[in-house]
Amino acid sequence: MTGSLANSLVLVCLGAAWLAPGDAAAQLQLNRPTPQIEKAAPAVAEPAPAESSSATTSPPFETVAPRPLEESDIVVDRLGSLDPDANGLLSEGQGGFSLNFWQGSEWALVSTLMPRMPAESSSAVIRSLAERLLISRAAVPANKPVSASFIVLRVDRLLAMGRIRPALDLLRITSDERRDENLARTRSEALFFDDNNARACTAVQNARVQYTGLYWLQAQAFCLAISGDHTRAALISDLIRERDHEIEPVFFTAIDALAGARKDGAPALVAPMALHLAMMRAAKLRVPTEVVQDGPISVLRTVALSGNEALDVRLIAAEKAFRAGALTGEQILELYLGIPFSREELNAPISAAEENWGPRTRALILRSAASQTVPLARAEVLRRAWQIGRERGSYAEIAGPSVSLAAELTPALELNWFAVDAARVLFAGGRIDE
Repeated sequence: MTGSLANSLVLVCLGAAWLAPGDAAAQLQLNRPTPQIEKAAPAVAEPAPAESSSATTSPPFETVAPRPLEESDIVVDRLGSLDPDANGLLSEGQGGFSLNFWQGSEWALVSTLMPRMPAESSSAVIRSLAERLLISRAAVPANKPVSASFIVLRVDRLLAMGRIRPALDLLRITSDERRDENLARTRSEALFFDDNNARACTAVQNARVQYTGLYWLQAQAFCLAISGDHTRAALISDLIRERDHEIEPVFFTAIDALAGARKDGAPALVAPMALHLAMMRAAKLRVPTEVVQDGPISVLRTVALSGNEALDVRLIAAEKAFRAGALTGEQILELYLGIPFSREELNAPISAAEENWGPRTRALILRSAASQTVPLARAEVLRRAWQIGRERGSYAEIAGPSVSLAAELTPALELNWFAVDAARVLFAGGRIDE
């Protein structure tokens, strides 16, 4: 695949038209022809001499000295090594793009286009294409500066898309020789996004030996605070307060809250990092509601998974993150099943959903379906839920979390009427064999 196609694939993820691939003859030839080794002609057996009555003595073997090797007889072929930035989770044989995918692409263009790839897309095809592009093992674009990191560029985009697990997996295989401040910071952010404060703080502690920037001071203060060392955390907070115009205001609020100085609520978020979201989660501060309306997908995913937030806020954030591919249907269903409902609500889920269709009633109707032990009853609830979803323009939101509920039903003659609807949901959820 040539550079023109690589560039055009990035443009596809940006919503631009697909560009035609370049001439296949320009591709890098990875497989050299195997040298042919001439085989010796088979020896022709000579007729054995007639046996005689008297024994014959064979002549002694002649010792032949080995011929010394000439320098011209030795061919040395060094294997080219890939830039460590070329590491990826998928090879071409595993469904990734070819090793020479970026051939013909200039670093200046790729490093400009890649950050513009949208983090949010309702198209599963575009999301899959973008993720494969980011995690494929491929030689880096031409003229990449030594100081630049292609791994960081790719991981940043995965984090923006809410794809935390592949981002962490990509960081895990990063070569030690390419570890720098940008990579260390990206690793810490990924761990904070993953709600793994222990590992994130270990990474921060290791990085603080080498780096002393503002980010590391904030991260160190947070890690000290959650370890109980509020005095040192407050000292760092006071030292950097004079640069508060460069710092997200919630940092100071969270440090105070973790020390026991409760505030009325979190201030408005300007451009929060994963570090700040982790601080809010630890300090039990709720995000401002406006974040759910227009916040980035990575933030919405964090809000959806945070037990600190109001339930209605979590549900809205979760469904938005699901539509963007940042949460799976299973994660949404798990959230739905954990919502407490009154007995009256559970007794009439379909009526409640028909009257007021929204995230909460979607959760209610799937909670009802999950509680049905009779297959016919579950099928009836699911089919009505899907019908309402189609009528109200939110079929994906109800179908996605219900995939596993439909898959648990064993095919039977009495469920023939349900087969087409169930197959459509299972197919959309990737459960093709079922």
